[in-house]
Parts: sequence; structure tokens; C-alpha cells
Amino acid sequence: VLSYRAFVGDLQLSSWDGLTGVYPSRLFVLPLEQVIDEYTKVELRSLASVPLRLSRDEVEQLVVRAAEQHWSYDGDYYFVSNNCAVETLKLLRSGTGNPRLHALDSILPNGLLELMDARGLADTTVLDDPHEALRLGYRFDSFRERYQAMFKVLRERLPITQDSVETWLEQPAETRRDWFTQADLRASAALLLLEQAALRRQLLLAQDELKRRYLTGRAAGDPSLNKAGAALEQILANSGFLSRPAELLKGGYGLPQQQEWERLEASSRDRQQQLRQLSDELDGEVRNLLQPERLAELEANEANLVALGEHLRALHKASGGLELP
Repeated sequence: VLSYRAFVGDLQLSSWDGLTGVYPSRLFVLPLEQVIDEYTKVELRSLASVPLRLSRDEVEQLVVRAAEQHWSYDGDYYFVSNNCAVETLKLLRSGTGNPRLHALDSILPNGLLELMDARGLADTTVLDDPHEALRLGYRFDSFRERYQAMFKVLRERLPITQDSVETWLEQPAETRRDWFTQADLRASAALLLLEQAALRRQLLLAQDELKRRYLTGRAAGDPSLNKAGAALEQILANSGFLSRPAELLKGGYGLPQQQEWERLEASSRDRQQQLRQLSDELDGEVRNLLQPERLAELEANEANLVALGEHLRALHKASGGLELP
């Protein structure tokens, strides 16, 4: 997935800096699965994939242009006038040379899609049948519907009193655990999916809690944040190459030449290894910075997932299910 985003080298996002072009605009190349999970599982939003009506030559030119942009582009990101929609349109124009793109102008992603559809550049008919679009991979539903469906299974098979999936997830992990032994195979599978949702919810809450503590503690000179803060600052300082690989090579311009690839790969491996080490250090520190209640809930949530896995395996075995060696 090609995604223009503001590169923010700090935990604190400034709206003013975003409006005034302080943040660089960079073209990120992200795994499709990561983007789908980000939208559907974390943000609980649906996602659509709309094919563009481009010739083979236009596609190839666009790929080359995208590679050039990802390699070294460092634009100015403005939330209003030069955001992801504007940058994407500029990439399509420069990458394909299609004359139908020249007169288009939009500052909103939805508006850009509507304009391209009206010009015959996007094929939105693939979304006409929601079920077929889902089957063919043009639509990715929010997991909210799946969570609600799993909660309905619980309501049918267990005498729970909660009336919505949200109230179920808001319960303490230990309270949810009390129902595990009463659950049959289908209810246990539903519980597992909902417990995964509960863990994501706790991780988001922990992330927000850590961010607020870090920002306020850093301003107050809290010494307990020193080690985690140092690791985080090094991660931010060393992760820029992920959105602008040109940082790995000194000198020259444009895409790397054949003789530069070996040096580039070695530099990338070293930087990635360093980031993994820093990430491990940070993971070890952040748990110590969580409030005891949040840490206890996270650990209880993780224990629930282990318990449900064991319970499901036991039920599967008892029902005569196939066991792999």
C-alpha cells in the first residue's frame, strides 16, 4: 500500500505544525495486511479497494515514479492544502501522464475517488454488491460487525447479562474468565475472538496512558522515564530510513545504482537490527511505566487468551477432532 503521511519525529503531534507545513510529507510503503488490520481491527472502520483504469504502461510508469518518491521525497505536509489526497493526486499525475488527471483537484480522499470515478479513471462498480466485493477482496469489513456477531453467539449459549459487545469488553478480564469453563466449542471460539479484541482495547488504552505520562513526565524531568525516553528517541532518530531509504546512502541522487545495492542492503540490515534491539529495550521498560491496574489487566487479558486456547484444544480433543502430531 502506498500511503503519503506526515513524518512526525516525536510522540506529540502538533496541529499547528501540521497546518503550517513543519512536518515532512513522505511516501510510505506498507504491507496490505498491516493496513487492513489497522483500519478493521484497531480503528474498527471498513476499507475499500477500488481498481484504477490505467494501461499497463501507465501502471509501470506509476510504479517507477512511486519508487523514486519513496526513495528520497521529503515534501511539506499541510493538513489542509497538501495532505494525503493532494499528494496522491500529484503522484498519479506525474506517474501516469494521463491527461484526464490534469484538471482534477481535491483535498479529501473521498472527493478524489468521486472525481476519478466521474472521469472514468476508477471502477467503483466492484463495490455494488457488498457480499461479492467482500469475497473478491475489494471490501474489508470492520471487525465491529464480527465482534457483534460473536457476542450474539455468547448471548445464545451462555446466560450473560450484558446487552452489547462494548459492555462485555469493558468488564475486567478476570470476570470474563469465569464464563470460560461453561462455554462449548462454538462459544469458546467466540470468546477467543472477543478476548483478542479486549487485548487490542487494553493496548490502545495503555498506549494513550504511556503517551500522556511520557509527555507530562518529560516536561517535569521525571527520572523514571530516562531509560525509556532514551530508547524511544533513538528509535525515532533511526527510523526515518523506513520512509526515506535515501538516508542510508551518502551522496548521489536518484534511485541507487547496481553497485550501491550491496552497501545499501548492509546498511539496512544494521539499522534494522539496531531498531529491533531498541524496541526490545523499550518493550521491557514500558511495562514498568504502566499504572499497576493497567498492567494487571493486560496480564490477565493475556492469561485469558492462553486459558481459552487450552480450553478449545481440550474441547476439540473431547469431540474426537483431528490431532496433529
